[in-house]
Amino acid sequence: MPILPTLIGLLVLAFFGAVCLALAACTRYEAALLPLPLLCGAVTVLYVAGLFNVLHVGMFAVAGGLLAAGVYCGVRAGWRAVRDAAGSPGFWMFFGGALFLWVLFAALQPMFTQWDEFTAWGLAPKMVAERGDRHVAAISSHPCAALYGLETVSDEIQDSDNNYTRFICISRDLEIYDGANKITFVASASHRPGSLYSL
Repeated sequence: MPILPTLIGLLVLAFFGAVCLALAACTRYEAALLPLPLLCGAVTVLYVAGLFNVLHVGMFAVAGGLLAAGVYCGVRAGWRAVRDAAGSPGFWMFFGGALFLWVLFAALQPMFTQWDEFTAWGLAPKMVAERGDRHVAAISSHPCAALYGLETVSDEIQDSDNNYTRFICISRDLEIYDGANKITFVASASHRPGSLYSL
């Protein structure tokens, strides 16, 4: 388990908790009600910043905004009000759960990546091989498994005996190549649910 990222994450969690307590003391809202709206706001700012390719600006904006709000509300409300806000059982349940999940993820280090990277480029078998965990598997071809020294657990993982991948290519001009035994179909669709079905 890498120590530095875990400690940084715990410090961020403690910072976020302190900001929530200061806001609760200042506004008199229940401390258990503040973490989720604050997290949603932070994620929205980071998402918009990511859309414009300035994620670092979004990170500084979120951290600076939380710090400014926490300091202002903490000073305005005073130490006793912050201490009283810390008495909320719901607040400690939320942050206890967050702490548990953080430690769990830091200990297990689950792999996250985009599905396209797994399937299109054969990164899943490579990641499984690098990880060396016998409890993790990947779907790949036999040559790909052999390339990374992986053992094939099962060859028939599909749930239909007549399941085949077929490709077809449509063009303006008829072209037939010697030995052509594949058909490819390439289509473009909008990025929304059901767009492939509507083709």
